[in-house]
Amino acid sequence: MEGGFNADQSQRIMQRESELRVEALYAQYEAARESEPLDLRFDSGDVLRQELGDIDYERYLKATGQATTVVVQRVLASSPAQNAGLEPGDQIIRYAGRRVFNISDLNKGILEGERGQTVVMEVLRDSQQIQVYVPRGPIGITSGRRGFR
Repeated sequence: MEGGFNADQSQRIMQRESELRVEALYAQYEAARESEPLDLRFDSGDVLRQELGDIDYERYLKATGQATTVVVQRVLASSPAQNAGLEPGDQIIRYAGRRVFNISDLNKGILEGERGQTVVMEVLRDSQQIQVYVPRGPIGITSGRRGFR
């Protein structure tokens, strides 16, 4: 309810989160039993995000103390991130127009589209939102888990 959801909404979200985690556990279990690689395309967070929409999903993440941005911990030398001017402490909010809440979202974004295509990243730096341009592909950062602070 900390996220501004009423009691019924909170209960439904928590119930759905549990159901999705159990589904993920069964998928992992079945893959292990069959000696097959785990299909990493099933992400319970992605399903919940789709069901809630980005605005409510962000409220949910904040209320549960989870990250809502990708925080740049380190920028690798000679990387697209360095060339674009990213700095440690920057928080990546969007990649190629798509909201990113965590490093998994960012990694999915860099794999979509055409390799090398210039994309816009929206970044929060010192409470100011800026845009930087990078080629689609590896960015060259390490990420910390500072969340929405």
